[in-house]
Amino acid sequence: MKVIGILQARMNSTRLPGKVLMDLNGEPVLWQGYKRLLKCEELSQVVVSIGEENHGPIEEFCEYRGMAYEIGPEADLIERHFSAASTRGADAIVRVTADEPLIDPSLVDNSVRFFKGHWPRYEYVHNWDPECEPHGRTWPDGMDHEVISMRFLGELSLTKECPREDYNTWVIKRKTHYKTYFMRLVGGNYGQHRLTLDTQEDHDKLTSVLKKAGNDCTNWRAFV
Repeated sequence: MKVIGILQARMNSTRLPGKVLMDLNGEPVLWQGYKRLLKCEELSQVVVSIGEENHGPIEEFCEYRGMAYEIGPEADLIERHFSAASTRGADAIVRVTADEPLIDPSLVDNSVRFFKGHWPRYEYVHNWDPECEPHGRTWPDGMDHEVISMRFLGELSLTKECPREDYNTWVIKRKTHYKTYFMRLVGGNYGQHRLTLDTQEDHDKLTSVLKKAGNDCTNWRAFV
């Protein structure tokens, strides 16, 4: 089974515009996440999925770094993800957002291995859930990802009531209707820890975390 990583990126963030190309302890945010996904043993390839609005700076950076990328509709993430994966012959994708630059590749690998071992019983494996109390996740915020079969993505593209942008939350909230599985952390809850990038305060915290742990660190436990 061929699984590729989709790193979702855009320039027009509402709260922190251009955040994916901000410097984070000496390296751009986008590169910090991309290089960690490259360490995943279960991913055949990592592709940056770029929103088409003001896409030039991200495209130029990807070209400069030799990163695979594809540009697609800003608000139609189903189409963006499906297009990037189908043209590369993928059977499934792992979706990660670029504002999670400290994503732990071992967590992604565990999710993909579970997905492969339980396909087709499950078609959508996720490690966050807005209905999970009290934080919406058991892993730190910034480790969120989903493994999604291409067959299921195709089904969603034909489902009229499914939103084209925030389809992930829509699916998870309807988990009893679809073949989904929630990957919880066993033996603890670190959902209160924030390792994602939405504000300048987040940026300052992530910079401090990387100064202590180092830019090459991938273990999420070193960040909390």
